[in-house]
This record gives sequence, structure tokens and C-alpha cells, in this order.
Amino acid sequence: MIGNLQVLRAFAALAVVLYHTSYPLINGRPSDFQGVAIFFVISGFIMSYVVLKDDKQSKADKFLLHRFVRLVPFYWLCVVAFIYLSNLGLLNLSQTLPRLGALLANDWLGALRWVASGFNLTSHYSIQEIVKTLFFIPYKDVNGDYHPILGVGWTLNLEVYFFIIFALTLLGKKAYAPTITAVIITIFWMVGFLTNGLGIGYLEFYSSGYIPYFSAGIATYYAWRKLKDVAPKKILQVLSLLLISLYIAAQAGVPYIYPFAPFALVLGVLLLHSVGKRIEHPLLLLIGSASYALYLIHTIILEMARTLQNELPSLRYNTNIMAAIFAVAVCSIVSTIIHLGLEKPIVKSFRTHVFPMLDRIQLQQSSKQ
Repeated sequence: MIGNLQVLRAFAALAVVLYHTSYPLINGRPSDFQGVAIFFVISGFIMSYVVLKDDKQSKADKFLLHRFVRLVPFYWLCVVAFIYLSNLGLLNLSQTLPRLGALLANDWLGALRWVASGFNLTSHYSIQEIVKTLFFIPYKDVNGDYHPILGVGWTLNLEVYFFIIFALTLLGKKAYAPTITAVIITIFWMVGFLTNGLGIGYLEFYSSGYIPYFSAGIATYYAWRKLKDVAPKKILQVLSLLLISLYIAAQAGVPYIYPFAPFALVLGVLLLHSVGKRIEHPLLLLIGSASYALYLIHTIILEMARTLQNELPSLRYNTNIMAAIFAVAVCSIVSTIIHLGLEKPIVKSFRTHVFPMLDRIQLQQSSKQ
């Protein structure tokens, strides 16, 4: 594990949460400090790093299996939980809590029926919407946006697209897989960008302006690998500080450099790692480890809090900086608990039980041939 990247994950996730509070932090507007783009650059880097370092993940099937275990089970659980909470009206606590209190006080059976009613997953969403959400198939919602049921899942649709292309390139020589992947997704992005998607939904979605950041992550890997081997330590220190300064300048509004800022930041913190400047604060590392859970569940928590703002004005995180910080803290605490108690055990269970079973099946099949 590269600790600096874990800390950067924590920063990106917290920045996205702050953005979704809608608090106007930069020039009177909310900002995620390019958190989503940073995630994509990290993803491109990590996929290249893992594939070229770990033979176990350099085969297409094993690569996809590891990505599936890390990404899918917990996402599915969050989607189902979101639908369940929506069905019960628990995303609107100001209206639902009084009703629930009345049921608990006067009608226990009614309360149980109310709890059971949440399992009717198609009461608010169609089968088509549920299937497309669960299998990362992009579609337009009622507002014309490419948002699945759990809104933040649009980024996972892009991630899965990237993983599939990467896995296909692993059918050839793994040494060329990252570069070929970058070329393919960049060409596809350029075609969609230059033709405005040709009115084709999938082409429009997969030519998102975020796609180049996967390629930037792959480029980050090769730049980092080359620089850390050939450049003197002092040069790397200066370069890392310059790159991080470039990112800060971009957030401050310096023109022309904004699109390159996530690449600069990720490469900068990697170079700091290479020269021994490593952030090892356990809390930051823990939030980085829980960043996936934080990313998936924070909008649910924020929506619950938003519906209580009329009764509790102190929760108006879109206008009160202290409320915004409190909201980010609550999201971080809840997601960390869920990460440690649910997400992490799920991943561990798959790696402990499912992976060895699949290896045995593959070994038996190869012995029969």
C-alpha cells in the first residue's frame, strides 16, 4: 500500500462530501477540488501498478474478479439499502419520523407492515432501472442525466467501463496493456467529444470529460516509475512541491492549468512517497481505506439531514460552514463504521473463501486437459 495515495483518497472523498453539502467555499460556489478526477487518476495508476507488479492480477479473469470483489457486492448492498430507505420514506425524516412514532405508540402490527413494505423494491423504481443500476449500464433519469438509482454510481459506470477495456487488453501481453488501454479509451473519448456523441447515448456517456483522467493515471504510473529511478532525490523533492503547487494554483483559479491539476497532484504525492516523505497518520489512512464507503453513502446521510433543516436550522450545511464541517464529520464516522463492520468483512470473505475455491476449480479443469 502506498500510504500517500490512501491519504489522497481520503482528501478526494472528503472533498466530494463537502461539495455535496453545497456550501459555497470557492468564489461563492461549491467545489469538490476535482475529487472525482483525482479518484480516476488514482484508479488509472493503481490498475497499471497492480497489473505490472502482481502476476496474480495480470490475467483478464483474475483482474476482473479482484475488481468485482472490491467494487460490486458493497455497491449492490448500498443500492438496495437506498431503495429500501426510499420506499419507507426515511430519506425524508421530517415527515416520516412523526408517522413512525405514531405507529410505534399505537399500532405495532402497522409498524411491522410498514417495515416490511420497504422490501417492495419496484414500488418507486422500475425493474429496468434496478437492473441497469446493478449492472453498471448507463441510462438517463427523469432529469435527462446519466444517473443511476444511487446517484453517485455514475462514476462507477465509468470505472467498470475502464476495467473492462483494461481486462480485454490483458488478453495480450500485459506489458502493453496499460498503454493500449489508454489509447483505446482516449480515441473513443475523442470520437465522442468531436462528434458530440452522434446522439448515441453510450457514446455520449463514455466520452465524458472525466475519461481522460484514467489515461492520465496510466501516464502517471509511467512518469513516476521513470522519475524515481533516474532523478536525484533533491530534484524529486523540488518537482513534487512544484506539482502540488500547480494543483493548489489551479484550485485558486489560475487559468489554463485546471485540467492538468489532478495529474499533477497524484504524481506529486507519489514522488514525495519515493523520497521518503510519507503521511502515516492512522486517522487519515483509515478514512482513505473507508473512502469507497464514504463516497457511496454520504449522499444518503446528507439527504436525511437536509429534510430536518426546517426543524433544526443548525443543520443547514449549505449556508453554515460549521454545519458543513459537522456533516462531513458525521458522514466520515458513519462510513468508517460501515467500512470496518460491513464492507471490509465482505471483501475479506470473498478473498478468503471464494478465491481459493475458484483456484481449485481452475486447477481441476487444467488437470483434466
